[in-house]
Amino acid sequence: MSGAWMAIGTGGSRGAFNSVCQLPWAAGESATRFAPWVLDLGLTVEAVGEDRALLRLPWSDRLSREGGGLSGQALMAAADTATVIAVSAARGGFVPMTTVQQSTSFQRAVTGSDVLIEAAPTEPTRSAIDH
Repeated sequence: MSGAWMAIGTGGSRGAFNSVCQLPWAAGESATRFAPWVLDLGLTVEAVGEDRALLRLPWSDRLSREGGGLSGQALMAAADTATVIAVSAARGGFVPMTTVQQSTSFQRAVTGSDVLIEAAPTEPTRSAIDH
């Protein structure tokens, strides 16, 4: 899933999206599309557009680390999942895909707050997925 950007932050919506989600999460197929531990994160799809997805990772003490900050592993899994949904939106539906590379720079710890994750493909999605 190369060629996508993720914006991760706390607070409200970051843009206008189509509120109708016809991707696996909304269609009730998430149990067959995502690993059980990804489903355990409690992610919800806030919005999906033609080329982007906005997910919410709810705050959970279970996902916090020593010192009270949200686990980086949980954030990375949420960002990766948001990318799957954004690429699926750009492709018009779910297709099997694999994460080739993922990189994040954390700005500060998230404590006691839900996190909004926005993902959008930045280049054509077919080449990386169809091979």
